[in-house]
Amino acid sequence: MFIKDLVGKYAIRTAPALGRDYSYMDMPVKVIYCDDFNAVVEPVEHCIDGWKSVLHVGWLDDEWRECPKEILNARFSRGHTEIEQKIKE
Repeated sequence: MFIKDLVGKYAIRTAPALGRDYSYMDMPVKVIYCDDFNAVVEPVEHCIDGWKSVLHVGWLDDEWRECPKEILNARFSRGHTEIEQKIKE
């Protein structure tokens, strides 16, 4: 699925970007914004401090899939109450 189709949802990569960058394959992100050239994502592990990342066009491929909230809640339900609360919003 293309990242532009996941704006407002939680997503995770299914393959390395540009064949060699494995970022975002093990940590879901919330897709905040996407246009034809850039995407803004908020890694779940940084949702409390508001840290966001801008991804360039090389990341705007179809190697993304939606990450259900049930998986996010299960992953962070032990000892990450602030993150869990943010996910529920």
